[in-house]
Amino acid sequence: MAIAPVNKFINIAVPVTVGKQKLYEVPTGTSALLLYLQVANVGIAQTFPTVTFTQQRTQRSTGNKREVRVIKDVEIPPNDAAIIVDGRLVLEKTPLVLDKIFLEGTQQQTGIVTFVEYHEPTGIATIVTKEAHPFKPGDPITLAGLAFTCIAGQTGITTNIFPDPMQSYSVEDIEGVVGTSKTFSTFIGKSTPIGITGKDYSHFYNSAIHYYERSKRLAIEVSTGTGGYTSKTATAGTQATATASNSNISGGGLTGNLTITNGGDGYIENPIVTFSGGGGSGGNATVTIVNESITQITVTGGSGYTSPPTVTISTVGTTYNPNTGILSAFVASHGLSDGTLVRLEKESFAFKCSRDGFSVSKSYPRASGEDGSGFGTSDNRGKPDFAYGRILKVDSINANRINLFIGTSSDTSTHRFDGSASLANNIKVIGRRLDVEHAIYYGGGNDNVGAGVADPDEVVIQGKLLRAGELLITTKGNHGLTSGNKIRIIDNGIYFSCTMDNRETEHSYPRVTDPASGVDLTIGGGTATSTNHFSTTQFVVNVGPSYSGGFFAPLEMELVASILENSTA
Repeated sequence: MAIAPVNKFINIAVPVTVGKQKLYEVPTGTSALLLYLQVANVGIAQTFPTVTFTQQRTQRSTGNKREVRVIKDVEIPPNDAAIIVDGRLVLEKTPLVLDKIFLEGTQQQTGIVTFVEYHEPTGIATIVTKEAHPFKPGDPITLAGLAFTCIAGQTGITTNIFPDPMQSYSVEDIEGVVGTSKTFSTFIGKSTPIGITGKDYSHFYNSAIHYYERSKRLAIEVSTGTGGYTSKTATAGTQATATASNSNISGGGLTGNLTITNGGDGYIENPIVTFSGGGGSGGNATVTIVNESITQITVTGGSGYTSPPTVTISTVGTTYNPNTGILSAFVASHGLSDGTLVRLEKESFAFKCSRDGFSVSKSYPRASGEDGSGFGTSDNRGKPDFAYGRILKVDSINANRINLFIGTSSDTSTHRFDGSASLANNIKVIGRRLDVEHAIYYGGGNDNVGAGVADPDEVVIQGKLLRAGELLITTKGNHGLTSGNKIRIIDNGIYFSCTMDNRETEHSYPRVTDPASGVDLTIGGGTATSTNHFSTTQFVVNVGPSYSGGFFAPLEMELVASILENSTA
């Protein structure tokens, strides 16, 4: 009778790659003690990468996961190391729980892989990057999350994630010039066939494979069709007009009340009243407003007037108070009530401010701020304005005006609405919303030529033919839409995991930087195949392709760990 060993020592020595990587999972029939874990900075430059070490426990009956960060974002100085564990960390696998440990690295000069060509006989992989890489021949590097498919008939292998386990490599050569090159090659090892004499496995690169995880409630908004958006336009209101007469001139100055020819509308604060011509200059105006209309303008001051000047009255209409964060939008006969849900269209509200003398018109809300101040944010450099993509609640104050809280701003200068630069239909009133039951996304880049797929930018997933950029959505219940209707996915409304980190983390889409953010998407749009997937609970929209399929980075960190396994068999 064979006797299982009571104790077994394991050593783990791997590079620390970009993103989250699984270091160890307790095997069946054992418990384990993590005795020691160290991460060293082995970078050739003066770098300060960080690592986060996590223990994950899964409840095997429900699949629910709980992660505990043993240490978070510890910085590792050049030519130094961090001892993460020096003692005993108990790990278990029982009928009730399963423990795993993970390491997540953060470093500079990381990048995204968009294509890989693997030459099996030589073991050379030629890698194309999304942005320029920093490498020169001989540089040590890491790779992570590359997905490959092997041709059917070669021992039944389908899609595999490479590298597994993690390894470090060296750059063999680059195309172009250091600093601008987007292609490099590295030796990753030859493919050795099993049972196929004189041949090597044919590997075909895949973009990151996405797996639906969950959705936020009511992640889909109906744009057109039954219950779709209604549009409202915030304006500057109607400009008031007035005239001066000889009776308003006394001793070369201005006096008395002007003749109001049109009281206008949308006036909740005093407008700017200016005088031109008449041989003079200057003058002050006191404005009386009743029900947002000008009823009286009294003038004083000025000098040199010999004839009545021309009077110009600015519009007011829509206003923004950066101190309170209130956007008071003039929307004639809006018909909305308190509590109505709306959103502001991207860069559809234009304002000028006193900080630059009202010289430049800027549009808000923005997906990415430029100067750290602006429309509804305290500091939004590189971040969305508060109101971008956000559902807002109306506080109606009268038949022609609504109030919306859009966030305060560090730029507390006076903001003036620029009606001529603002867009029509800049307010979307949200009607019907839908819950997502399931979603399938194909980014593209499945270069399976010769593997039974005719088009390298299309693939069958779960029995559905999808082309690059298509998202197949299954709704909870009848969506009530027709082909050609439009929907909008709320920002960060649908969560996917993907092969770029072996499905260890969830990511929400669309992000503000994605093509589908803040965009009305046409059902059945994008390709002819889309209409084949339409049903009462399913439809396809095109959210844009994504050819990303893994990470690369300079080799900066290496890990060593010791584990003692105890047999429970």
